[in-house]
Amino acid sequence: MAKKIIRAALVILILILSIIIYKQSNSADEAVRCQVDTIVTDMLNDRDMLSYEMRMNYIFNAQKESVVNMTGYVIHNNNRYRYLRTLHFMLDLSDSKDIYNIRYTLEQIHPSDNTPKDISHLLMSSQFDGSNSHIRINKIKGNTYLINGISQPIALCYRY
Repeated sequence: MAKKIIRAALVILILILSIIIYKQSNSADEAVRCQVDTIVTDMLNDRDMLSYEMRMNYIFNAQKESVVNMTGYVIHNNNRYRYLRTLHFMLDLSDSKDIYNIRYTLEQIHPSDNTPKDISHLLMSSQFDGSNSHIRINKIKGNTYLINGISQPIALCYRY
């Protein structure tokens, strides 16, 4: 009798583990994570020289809010600023199947970030062409994605 109870408990345990593994492997809540290191120097208008060295860690999630953590330095007209921010954004699918519109929902500024608001705005406008805040996410193969249009250079990202 004790062997039957142990067998039944093991069968139930295996069934529960199988259900958990199945739900995790078939989850529609897939996030794409990537890290981009950029070093850019740009003349924005005839008088504004902007250069930055930035590490950006992205978590793209098409169903929920996405996040980018930005850490680095911005140099504007020979003044160097520390840039430490977390931006939350939503990805809305546009009329094309792999192009998303970015809508920012929240910006969190770390206390040691000393970048003035106008320079932060210049940095974001250098990332996007005017109000064009679209990205293209192309699946290359398996868990590898190519991200265009949100940062320079193009980012290779992996889903995990």
